[in-house]
Amino acid sequence: MRGIAGLTMGVALGALTGCGSSHHDDASKSAAVPQAFQTACSHPGAQVTVSSLPATIRRTACDLTGVTVAYRGSGVTVPENGQTAAAMLDTASGGTELYAVVDAATGDVTIRAAN
Repeated sequence: MRGIAGLTMGVALGALTGCGSSHHDDASKSAAVPQAFQTACSHPGAQVTVSSLPATIRRTACDLTGVTVAYRGSGVTVPENGQTAAAMLDTASGGTELYAVVDAATGDVTIRAAN
């Protein structure tokens, strides 16, 4: 009976301390992802509106494939690895070019604008 009590206590202690858990990994990943992008991670079809660029998001922290990023009235959908997507908004006051570039080797996404 003593062995069972010790085993139960060990399992409970492991659960309380997060032994074998990725809680720390999740916290560090979300810290590496700009707040505007956090809810869109692994949600193709989601839309994110950002107020400042450029932004680079590591794929290991957040998969943005299929997510549309809006900036200054223009929007671009993040393509598959190794591809680039571009969008242009042309207005009387000027235009905004928006790019989503996905690194072929890492899958990291860089969103940038050119005015």
